[in-house]
Amino acid sequence: MASIIAPVTALLLSVAFMMFGHGLQTTILPIRAEFESFSNATIGIMSSLFFLGFVLGGILGPYLIVRAGHIRTFAALVSVWSASALLHPLVVEGATWGVARLISGFCLASLYLIIESWLNERADNTTRGMVMSAYTIIVFSSIMVGQVSTSILTVEGYQAFVISSILLSIAAVPVALTKSAQPAPIAVVRIRPLTLYRTSPAAIISCFVVGLGVGSLFSLLPLYASQAKVEASLIPFVAGALMLGGLLFQYPLGRLSDKVDRRYMLILGSIGSIAVCMFIGLGNIVDPYFLIFMVVVLGGLVQPLYSIAAAHAFDFASPDDMVETAAGVLLAYGTGSIIGPTVATTAMDIVGPGALFLSVACSLAGLVLFLMFRITRRVTLSTEDKGDYDLASSAPIGGVLTPELYEVEDEWVLVPEDYEMEETGDDEETTTEYPYSDLEEDEGTP
Repeated sequence: MASIIAPVTALLLSVAFMMFGHGLQTTILPIRAEFESFSNATIGIMSSLFFLGFVLGGILGPYLIVRAGHIRTFAALVSVWSASALLHPLVVEGATWGVARLISGFCLASLYLIIESWLNERADNTTRGMVMSAYTIIVFSSIMVGQVSTSILTVEGYQAFVISSILLSIAAVPVALTKSAQPAPIAVVRIRPLTLYRTSPAAIISCFVVGLGVGSLFSLLPLYASQAKVEASLIPFVAGALMLGGLLFQYPLGRLSDKVDRRYMLILGSIGSIAVCMFIGLGNIVDPYFLIFMVVVLGGLVQPLYSIAAAHAFDFASPDDMVETAAGVLLAYGTGSIIGPTVATTAMDIVGPGALFLSVACSLAGLVLFLMFRITRRVTLSTEDKGDYDLASSAPIGGVLTPELYEVEDEWVLVPEDYEMEETGDDEETTTEYPYSDLEEDEGTP
C-alpha cells in the first residue's frame, strides 16, 4: 500500500490541505451569512452559484490546463480561490459573496480535473483503483475535518476566512515543488444528454435528484442547525456528520449493489433517506447529539446514491463511452445541485428550517416512483455482466481519461500546440514523452 501511494504523496497532501480549507469555508459561510442578516433566499442563491461555478469549471477547466500546463494552472487557481476566500470578510454583501462562491466552485472543479488526471497517470491498471480510492477517502475526510474545525472559531471577524485562505495557499506548495512530470493532455468531453439518458435513464435521473438533495444538505445544514437553535459549538458537527456517514457507508453499500439490481439499492437508499428526512424535518429534535447521529445515518444512506447511480450508468456504457458517461452523470448531479439550494431555502422561508429535509424527502420520493417505473421497462443485467463497484466512481470529477485511452487524434483529447508524442524502442514496447512540462525542460525530469 505504501509503495503504491508514495509516488503521489505530494499531490494527496495538497488535496488534504485544499479540502480542509474548502470544508472550513463551506461550513462557516452560511452561519456568517445569517449572522450578517442575509435572507435565506440570498444564502440559497450563493450556494447555487457555487455549484454553477463547479459545472462551468468541469467544462472550461481543460482549456486553462492546456494553455498553461498542470502545475501553473494549479498554482493560479489555488491563488484565485485563496483570494476569493478573503473577499467575504472584506466586502460583506450578498452579490459579492455570490461572485466569490461562483469563483470558488469554478476553481474547485478545475483543480479536481488536474488532480485526477495526475493521479490517473501516476497509477497503472493494477494500482489505479487503490490510488483513486485513497484520494476519495482523503477528499471526504479532509472536508469533514475542515467542517468540524469551525467549532473552535468565531463566526464574526475574519479569522475563519484567513485560515481557509492560508490552507488553500499551502495546498499549492507540494505541487509547485514536485519534480514529477506533468500528465498527458486532458480530456474535453462531448456530452450528449439525450444519448446518455437513452442509455441509462435511471442513472441520469438519479444523479440529478441526488444532486438536488445532497447539494442542499451540504450547503445548508449549518444554516438549518443555526435556525433550529443548535448550540453554536455543535453546528459544525451537524454539518460534518453528513460527510462522516458517506465516508462510512459509501463502499459497503456500493459493493452490495454489485450483487443486486442497482436500482433496488437506489430505491432502498432513497426510502431510508426519506424516512430519516421526515423524522428530522417533522420531529423537532431537541437533543443536538441525537440530531448529529441522525444526520450520520442520513449521510450514510443518501451520499452513496450518486456513486451507485454512476456505477449503474457504467454498467450500460460501452468502453468507448466511459469518459462521456462519467462527465454526463457528473453534469446531471451538478445541475441538480445548482437548483436544490435555492428551492430548499425558498421552502425554509415558507415552512421553517425543517423544510430543508422535507424538500429533500419530496425529491427522493419522486425518484423512487421513477425507478419503480424503470424496473418495469428494462430487465437488470446479470451479476456477471455488471462491472465491480469502484470507490473511485464517487470521486468528485471522475471523467478524466486514463493514459491507456489517450490517442492524439481523438476528438475528446485537447492537445497543447507544442505537444509531441515520441515513441522509442521496438514495436512492442513504446515510451511516450510529454515535453510541454516546464520541469522536464528545466530540470531534465523523466
